[in-house]
Amino acid sequence: QSHAAQPSTRHGASDDAPDELQRLVGSVFKTEGAAHVAQTAAPSAGAVPGSKAAAKRAEAAAAAAASATSGNGSGQDHFLSATKACVRADSTRCGSIDAADLFRLCAQYKVEIPPEKAEAAKKKGRVAYTKFIDELRVLPAAAG
Repeated sequence: QSHAAQPSTRHGASDDAPDELQRLVGSVFKTEGAAHVAQTAAPSAGAVPGSKAAAKRAEAAAAAAASATSGNGSGQDHFLSATKACVRADSTRCGSIDAADLFRLCAQYKVEIPPEKAEAAKKKGRVAYTKFIDELRVLPAAAG
């Protein structure tokens, strides 16, 4: 009962509590807030325009823009691009994919397949893509 008769200072019931609270809050925000602003305003090491990371990002963006405008495998070795696409398509990493998938990827990367090689691959069903594309690379039609 004696607790109920006394005013609670815990909840700021005294008259000067709001002023004291304002003073404390103001001093906290003035010191910590200023330090925080100074830290965030300073550039980080990764944001330096001449850094290697910035150069790599710019190079990757330029390469992406070039590939977006010129199609799959252009400006590169079409055979290598097709082989890499076959590896990505080979979920089991066994070294072979279905002939239909191989034909689709070769067409996407502008690798021409002679009709006799296409027929042989269709008969097999699954094709060892690295060997197949390497054989296409040395054919006379690939040189042109």
